[in-house]
Amino acid sequence: MLLSRLAPACLGLAATTLSAACALPMEDDLEEVGSTQGAIVAVTSFGSNPGNLKMYRYTPAGVPTGAPLVVTLHGCTQGAQDYVKAGWDNLADTWKFHVVYVEQQSANHGMRCFNWYETNDTKRDAGEMLSVRQMVDHMKSQYGVDPARVFVTGLSAGGASTSALLAVYPDVFAGGAIMAGIPYRCAASLNDSGSCMNPGVDRTPSAWGDLVRAAVPGYTGARPRISVWHGSSDYTVNAKNMQEIVDQWTNVHGIDATADATSSVGTATRSEYRNAAGQTLVESISIPGMGHGTAVDPGFAPAGGCGTAGSFVLDVNICSTYYAGKFFGLDSGSSSSSSSSSSSSSSSSSSSSSSSSSSSSASSTSASSTSASSTSGAGGSGGAGGAGGAGGAGGSGGSGGSGGSTGGTCQEFYEGNYYHVANGRAVRCGTGNSYVCAIGSGDNLGLYTTMSTWIRLTAPNYYQAGRCP
Repeated sequence: MLLSRLAPACLGLAATTLSAACALPMEDDLEEVGSTQGAIVAVTSFGSNPGNLKMYRYTPAGVPTGAPLVVTLHGCTQGAQDYVKAGWDNLADTWKFHVVYVEQQSANHGMRCFNWYETNDTKRDAGEMLSVRQMVDHMKSQYGVDPARVFVTGLSAGGASTSALLAVYPDVFAGGAIMAGIPYRCAASLNDSGSCMNPGVDRTPSAWGDLVRAAVPGYTGARPRISVWHGSSDYTVNAKNMQEIVDQWTNVHGIDATADATSSVGTATRSEYRNAAGQTLVESISIPGMGHGTAVDPGFAPAGGCGTAGSFVLDVNICSTYYAGKFFGLDSGSSSSSSSSSSSSSSSSSSSSSSSSSSSSASSTSASSTSASSTSGAGGSGGAGGAGGAGGAGGSGGSGGSGGSTGGTCQEFYEGNYYHVANGRAVRCGTGNSYVCAIGSGDNLGLYTTMSTWIRLTAPNYYQAGRCP
């Protein structure tokens, strides 16, 4: 079984390259894992676990019985600990709710992506979907979680699987926040996944909605409220997917895809889609200039800190975790459906103040976004290789390449062509988009794989093959 799941994942690297306190349960096999706010705890006995996933939980001190639960799913090559940086522990300490971190295993996918394109892992009561459902059931039975206030969020591949969980379990999740994700059932196989990521797939709202309705035939109950986040400069999962997700879920809710209100969240634009009663059932937040990742604002006091910048956890002075939590109603004790707008973040998004003109991630405006080969200040020496570019199937980045070097007007990077694309240095090109070409010069860098190549930045947004002279 594990070999059969690993084989297509490995093929995908070349093909698509592919986010009052309750008592502790006695049966848990507990393993402490360090986090920014104490420890997340591994739970090894939560069900039959047909998807072979790992479960970690965070329960803040003083959490009452009947508290909400937020389930999180990381991006490719990440794990639970990486996604702690998104700040959900910080917010849980402030507003008192439980957090579950779902973790993929490399035995399931070579890059630890959730299998968002596999039919058996995206249908009700099977594979990875059922494993997550069992985690939720465990939290309900052992911690008295309020069944009406269970929410889910995820990044990239985790965002695509968040779409799936919201579709197949509308009776479990009251809402979801999809970060740089993909609509439910955009892909039905690995071969379809690349086009869903980039350039994205355009379908009518009714066609998208039908895919969700088919997930649970005959279901007539309430549907989850949806918050969709995307950076406008995402070179891994095209920002077009944000509107496609809006189209899908507004159709499911029986409302149109024309925004009823717009407002600002820092430099981002929030669009609200309301029903006849004025309730916001779907919202989208577009962050200008941000690349592939989850938006955080470390030090944001209302959220208790709002995480830490890391690999595809991008400090753009907007705390997506805080605003998603408010959308879920975690600050008020009940799931919010108001049409009120969160009009601003604690500060406006800063323009880049980091070194030279090199983009540290897909984002070109973030002062502290991540890089597969980050560089130091202009004319300085290159930093050590950082966390890698965005992972396959819409996921977060792989391990970093060698550090970039800086000298004069030339900066160089050494890592896989896949990561050059993910970090905005190159684009896919050639027959079937099988090759990678440098942005600016158009130099062909070879196949779209994780095999490392040198590329140099010689002018703003102008890359060439090879090393600096």
